[in-house]
Amino acid sequence: MSECNLALNANVNLKEQPNGLYVHGSVMVYTAETEVAIEEADVQGINPSILLLKLTITPNPAPMKGIPRHFSFEKQGADVSQYTQVQVVTNQGESCTVNISVFG
Repeated sequence: MSECNLALNANVNLKEQPNGLYVHGSVMVYTAETEVAIEEADVQGINPSILLLKLTITPNPAPMKGIPRHFSFEKQGADVSQYTQVQVVTNQGESCTVNISVFG
């Protein structure tokens, strides 16, 4: 696994109805005005057990200061139990994959 600039974790809760998948993380950015948005990728990969998410980082001018910018993603439904990993791909060409912790 390559080094990654994202702090990332993913959990599935199979006890709640509907089942829920929760992804939380942060990315280091260079200005406090930089925006981040995470969403499910339009095209999923060939492995149905890996959920692909797209993280868009939009730099905005401001005084330079390295800070973590937090993000979160939630998906609900019975199909979340099929996932064993989450892969986050940024618009800056970076990719990180984490195993999903299962509760329930």
